[in-house]
Amino acid sequence: MKKLVIFLFFLSSLIFFSSAIFAQSCSIIAKTDSAYDANKVLMGVSGLTNAHGELSTQTNYGYVIQCDFAGSTSCDGSNKVLRLSADTNAHAEVPSGTVYTTTDICYGDLSCVSTTTGSCPVENPIEVLSLSEATNAHIGAFGDYGTKICCSSTSEGSGGAAGAATAIWTNGGEVAFSSVIIVPGTTKVKLLLKSYDVFDGTQVTFKIREQDNTYLTDDDIKSITAQVDANKRASATWLITQSDLNLASSGEEEVGLIFYFEARDAENNLIITSGDLEIDGVLGQESCQDVLICGDYFQEDYCMSDICSTIEDSVPLSTDCTEELTSCFCAWDSEESACDAVVEELELDENGNLQSLGQCVIKANKDSDPNGCADGSITYTWDATWNGDPLKRPISCTPTGGYTLSCPAEVQLPFFGFYNFIIALAFVMAIYLIANLKSKRRLHHKRK
Repeated sequence: MKKLVIFLFFLSSLIFFSSAIFAQSCSIIAKTDSAYDANKVLMGVSGLTNAHGELSTQTNYGYVIQCDFAGSTSCDGSNKVLRLSADTNAHAEVPSGTVYTTTDICYGDLSCVSTTTGSCPVENPIEVLSLSEATNAHIGAFGDYGTKICCSSTSEGSGGAAGAATAIWTNGGEVAFSSVIIVPGTTKVKLLLKSYDVFDGTQVTFKIREQDNTYLTDDDIKSITAQVDANKRASATWLITQSDLNLASSGEEEVGLIFYFEARDAENNLIITSGDLEIDGVLGQESCQDVLICGDYFQEDYCMSDICSTIEDSVPLSTDCTEELTSCFCAWDSEESACDAVVEELELDENGNLQSLGQCVIKANKDSDPNGCADGSITYTWDATWNGDPLKRPISCTPTGGYTLSCPAEVQLPFFGFYNFIIALAFVMAIYLIANLKSKRRLHHKRK
């Protein structure tokens, strides 16, 4: 018995210390701290919280964000942690942001996402820092602010062996998201399996389930099949219907429903399970009556969820959002309080890893069409900027352009104006006079 107790003690100690070894994280420390290690510095910051940031090569601040594992701060196109507005004295934005385009903070082989759920998703467990907003933000320790930066690393034990698969929900881009506002029958979300190292063409099934927080078994909602492409990815699109919500809610509240999906191989073996996707709001079809493109959204959450599934109509006609190396999504510009369409171009590097070539950010304007939808269609003009290598700018990402879209039937009807009112009033009066005249004639005949 004594030997068993000793064995269990050492076993639990081994588990504890192993967990400590592999629980990588980053934190803010002073350069005067005895734990300071220049080989592990991600970036410089002006203080312990509410801080401005600078590149690790700058020397203006007495504090740094230091990770507990070494890494290079060179950018390879896929290891971006966040973006800065300048090399020093800078505000920050999430790695998927499109406002700041000149100064990226990169580290090792980290693959990073932002989340507002309060904790890191399973596939990105490394806690790095937090931001006061998604862009134009101050920087703090991981627990300070609501927008968290979470990362994974194949070389640091956080994401399994190199090539391990990841499964995420997205709004069409490459960054995981965990909540969505929907219009049933209209809103779509993308299910993405990445780094699944099997033969090109292998079938994968995405099994969408609703998470029950009770003793009940999680509900099976829908299964969608896809094929792995040459880039070790498989993706599918889920059009969220009212039937899906009814099946998940069983007559209960729809807001707050939580979904996840399982990626399974052709033999129904589990490959990986995604993080959660929570329904933050359910809206009616009238919410999409006047929304044809990303630029028609005036609220950030509607934009990021693309509740009306506008993205394919928001990009140049020559852009194919279904291409394996092209991602299209709506993104919120916090500085201009506007929703932009973004086309991100990807490529495989020499090591077979997917990296971003850059983003084409499209700002649309419908004010140039004075008739609006009165004639059944509307013309948009747009300005596009490319934030990647100028030599790799896609032909479709022209600085200026335009396109014409058909208006929904509900929008095509002109407003019931003054002249319509006069005509309708005259018509009603005419009917009244005729009816009154007939009534008098009948009365006259009766008296005779």
